[in-house]
Amino acid sequence: MPESVETFELRPEWNYNLLAYIISVLLMPIGIGLILFFLYKSRLEDRRFVITNDSIHAYKKDDVTSIQIRHVEKMYITRTLSEEFSDLGTLHIEGNGKKIKMLGMRNPEEIQHAIEMAQKMYRKTDEIFEKDRSWHQDVEVGGLDPMDELVGLWQQGLISNEDFEKEREKFMKGSRGA
Repeated sequence: MPESVETFELRPEWNYNLLAYIISVLLMPIGIGLILFFLYKSRLEDRRFVITNDSIHAYKKDDVTSIQIRHVEKMYITRTLSEEFSDLGTLHIEGNGKKIKMLGMRNPEEIQHAIEMAQKMYRKTDEIFEKDRSWHQDVEVGGLDPMDELVGLWQQGLISNEDFEKEREKFMKGSRGA
């Protein structure tokens, strides 16, 4: 049964850059404020972050940056003065030479903790897989007996009865001579 994929979509909070928002509201009577407000609003609407079971994706307009959770190397949180005031933060994620800045997130510590827990799960799974694989190191991959391989091809209908009989005769002559 395939594993269900959980997806979480996050967007920066409206008050991510509170100072820009306040300035745009204050400048509305002049007319410039309305332009600044719509620029600010469209900038926020163009950004979204999607976290799935195995990866993190940052969308900014038509640009997408993705990092596999098992390849995350570094995470840290920064806060501007306005973010401190409004209980927000920016979660920085680095891995595979890529960087994602999850701007204006409420409770970025919780997001960071969830990613760290997923990383632990992947490490544990990798450890189990390595242990499981080490039990079977003496088994040679592709070590089918040539006759078994021939029978398999014949049973699947990939070779005709005549070809099967010819190859079987060659095999039988070769094994008698050995």
